[in-house]
Amino acid sequence: MAVKLWTVHFMRICVANLLLFISLYILFPVLSVEMADRLGVPVAQTGVIFLFFTLGMFLIGPFHAYLVDAYKRKYVCMFSFATMVAATAGYAFVTNITELILLSTVQGLAFGIATTAGITLAIDITNATLRSAGNVSFSWMARLGMIIGIVLGVWLYQSYSFKNLLSVSVITGAAGVLMVSGVYVPFRAPIVTRLYSFDRFLLLRGWVPAINMILITFVPGLLIPFVHRFLNDSVWGSSGIPIPFFVGTGIGYLASLLLARLFILKEKTLRLVLVGIILEIVAITLLASGFPVGVPSI
Repeated sequence: MAVKLWTVHFMRICVANLLLFISLYILFPVLSVEMADRLGVPVAQTGVIFLFFTLGMFLIGPFHAYLVDAYKRKYVCMFSFATMVAATAGYAFVTNITELILLSTVQGLAFGIATTAGITLAIDITNATLRSAGNVSFSWMARLGMIIGIVLGVWLYQSYSFKNLLSVSVITGAAGVLMVSGVYVPFRAPIVTRLYSFDRFLLLRGWVPAINMILITFVPGLLIPFVHRFLNDSVWGSSGIPIPFFVGTGIGYLASLLLARLFILKEKTLRLVLVGIILEIVAITLLASGFPVGVPSI
């Protein structure tokens, strides 16, 4: 009997992962700008929430191995996911910078556990012979969620109120929690684990690729809060044909899927990484010069 990767439960955890990233990334392009307007402070001051969000993710990381062994993994994922959604709803009631920092930290803590617990669940429900393929598919759902979330965030912020944007984020997150609740997770005997451990969080051998990943994602992360300022001004070359900014992003995403599966690059991860870095450098260079799209240089 053939073993399938895309079982009902694997599809559910993948959809939950997609919804998790959509729910969060809806906020990223506009949150610091909106909070700065509401609190009457510079955007540079509200921008520190992303540092505290990241801090929260890293602070909870060493406790992950203990949590998923001491408690049922599905419930850990659901609770952390729900906590992140609750923190999102809390942005509607922020009145000062202290509350904003606390909310972003809690959201980072919850997101850190939700993502790592989700990966653990995906591994648990995948046959050992298909785990590599499963991990790749699971990670691509996260990337798709990032793109969709940013697109929705920018569009909702331009077309509707910030409370509408928060409502969409909360509803999307709640749907993700429901998806996780429907995943059947086979029993796994608990492993005695210390309360604080770097197991399943950060391995010494992973420092170099981890730093590389930080540097790669730093560039688009730096640009995300500024995208909505020139989103409607994008035109192709001198033709004057309007092309939505994220249409190009989506095409690039689909092209990357095909590129990753080209025979010449198959199972040559290092070459894929180098191609991706080169393409990112080229894209940022073109964006900075305002060519080939008629976008004001950044």
